[in-house]
Amino acid sequence: MALGTAIFPTLSNKAASGDGAGFSRTLLRAVKTVLLVALPAGVGLAALREPVVKLLFMRGAFDENDLAMTVFALFCFSFGLAGQCLGPVLTRGFYALQDTATPVKVGVATVLLNLALSLVLIRPLAHGGLALANSLAATFNVVVLFYLLARRVPGLDVRGLLAFAAGAALASLLAGGAAALADRFLAGVLAGGTAALALRLAGDALAGVLVFAGACQVLRLDEYLYLKDLLRRAFQRGMSFIRARPLYRSR
Repeated sequence: MALGTAIFPTLSNKAASGDGAGFSRTLLRAVKTVLLVALPAGVGLAALREPVVKLLFMRGAFDENDLAMTVFALFCFSFGLAGQCLGPVLTRGFYALQDTATPVKVGVATVLLNLALSLVLIRPLAHGGLALANSLAATFNVVVLFYLLARRVPGLDVRGLLAFAAGAALASLLAGGAAALADRFLAGVLAGGTAALALRLAGDALAGVLVFAGACQVLRLDEYLYLKDLLRRAFQRGMSFIRARPLYRSR
């Protein structure tokens, strides 16, 4: 949501000036940035769903049955995290083109699909079916929105985006596997209360982040390399500023 709000003025300016290439470049960069965060986050939630729910809720009246139900719901919801995150960004793309009708029409179709899938999935999967229906509907929403945007804006590199999404998904799966292995190891080492569980999850997340960063580097994902260079230059500027300041000031 924050990213969609931040890029909206730029998208509007590009659309108003007829700069189709600039519009496509800005939108694609935003979509890739969201995927770079949402895909590993979704896989991480799926891989670490049980310790996450335990840390947040497992106390007092929250029993083992509640834990199992919530873990299953979180697992089903994790599949739709990328779709939920991309929705506001793609909607802003239509708003920048002064088209508010298309997102509404797609939104109505998404609600109807969500309802239909809920009715179909609730019987075999119970409450998890409702969560999975929401995830599938959110994914449908962003796929249709991007398809319609690609038809209106010729400069959108669909193949390049699909290749990036595949690479980010692969890196996310590797990171999720690393986080799950780390959790299996740390569960035997950090047995205890809430503090131990929080430390265990922090170790899991660190393992996942390191593997994800390494995989993105090996796969040469362009948006990852761009953000990495941006952070490196910001760090260098910060260190230069600190070194330029005197340690002590005379009164």
